[in-house]
Amino acid sequence: MTAFALSFVTLAFIAIPSLRFSILAPQLDLALNTIGTVVAMAVATLGYVRFREEGGTGSLVEASAFLVLATASLVNTTAIVTGADASLGLAINNPGQMPLYFWAAARLLSAGLLAAGALSRSAHWTEAARHPRALLSLPTVLLVLGCSLLWLVRDQVPVLVDPATLRQLADESFSRLPLPGINLGILLLDGTAAVLLVVAIVGYARDEGPPTLVPRSYLLVGLVFAAFSQIHFILYPAGVYSGPVSTGDALRVAFYLVLVAGIQAGTRDDLHRLRSAYARLRLLAASEADRTAIAERARLARELHDGLAQDLWTMKLEFDRLVGLLGSHDASLDGQLGRLGRTLDTTMLAARDAVAALRSGFDAGLSFADELPRRLDAFAESTGYLVDLEQDPSAAQLPGVFAADALRIVDEALHNVQKHADATRIRVRVSVRAETLILSVDDNGRGFNPSGSFSGHGLTGMRERAALLGGRLEIRSAPGDGTSVRLHLPVATVSE
Repeated sequence: MTAFALSFVTLAFIAIPSLRFSILAPQLDLALNTIGTVVAMAVATLGYVRFREEGGTGSLVEASAFLVLATASLVNTTAIVTGADASLGLAINNPGQMPLYFWAAARLLSAGLLAAGALSRSAHWTEAARHPRALLSLPTVLLVLGCSLLWLVRDQVPVLVDPATLRQLADESFSRLPLPGINLGILLLDGTAAVLLVVAIVGYARDEGPPTLVPRSYLLVGLVFAAFSQIHFILYPAGVYSGPVSTGDALRVAFYLVLVAGIQAGTRDDLHRLRSAYARLRLLAASEADRTAIAERARLARELHDGLAQDLWTMKLEFDRLVGLLGSHDASLDGQLGRLGRTLDTTMLAARDAVAALRSGFDAGLSFADELPRRLDAFAESTGYLVDLEQDPSAAQLPGVFAADALRIVDEALHNVQKHADATRIRVRVSVRAETLILSVDDNGRGFNPSGSFSGHGLTGMRERAALLGGRLEIRSAPGDGTSVRLHLPVATVSE
């Protein structure tokens, strides 16, 4: 679409005499040259920095191309500011052939480098440059040396535009039509640069590799402006001299403005990639912490099982043997022995539950989706409750410690149902809604007032576990209307 619009504009300038190819505005011309210098140097610097960080010859070649353009604009700007433009043939009232050669060579070199960079990317050429600094600066050095040699033999170089025609560039009435008498030399030089820019456009359009120094969509649009600026310089090359601002200059500035917008967009993309990389680093750290915590839980479970649990079992056996030896005594002693026996049974059960909670099935390679049904089946078998489970296939699975803590919340909710709810049915659901994982435990029991004081429900501990997971716990209940315990976890947290 950009190429179509610029084609229409170019034809309009050729066909409509009232449109001007250039205006005489020395201050604006100096400002545009300064902008070109700054932007081209910034892009060259960014390209070299990207090459240093990521490698890839494409970025280095692109940086070299923009260094050539930056140097050409800097030479022009310096000559105008220091007043050397007249002696160099840059002044519009005494134009020479050397500025035409200088800018044609600069555009040809930069266009060739951009085409080479695009082709190296589309060909996935990843061989590292052996001498990156030399490759970066060599085209610019060749430009300066070549034009310096041409300056020494400036009286013998072929004429690109007839001197009589050049002297008319200062006449604004002469700027309404394409420049007459275009020499084959300037057509060949600038025309080749335009063709090379088209090659670069095609190459970048086909490239699907790593990002360029400017986002590819911006670079393509900018190169279209640059290619049409070459065409306008062929039609009316007044823009190479100090004073006139031509349509070619306007297109060149549009090229630089697109680059500036692309740099800004590229910076946003780089920041996004940096944040993503940092998030992945955090995920790796969290995964390592998960593995460490799971291993430690497994170690504690073994220590508890082999130590305290075994000691309690031994105590229970010795207690039963002691009761058998004592025989029947008074009711008071029998009551104390009974209470002590029940306490031992409760303590053994708590130790066994603690071992199971520490292991959580994850040291055996079980996932959250595998462990949750196993827990519910064990609870239903031991208590006689009817437990229904609904799992959304698209629900994310909680890994590692996240899953263990979530299961502890489920265990606590089930324990509260068994102890307080007087329910007949329990339903557990796992679903994803609006980028949030929802784990709910609902019962049809007697319910309670969540705002009241119920220390036996362990709600504080459940809420603390939910907060540690980066989520929140929601309790919905009313007297006589059952209870719903819901754990809400952001999907981002679940993905970790």
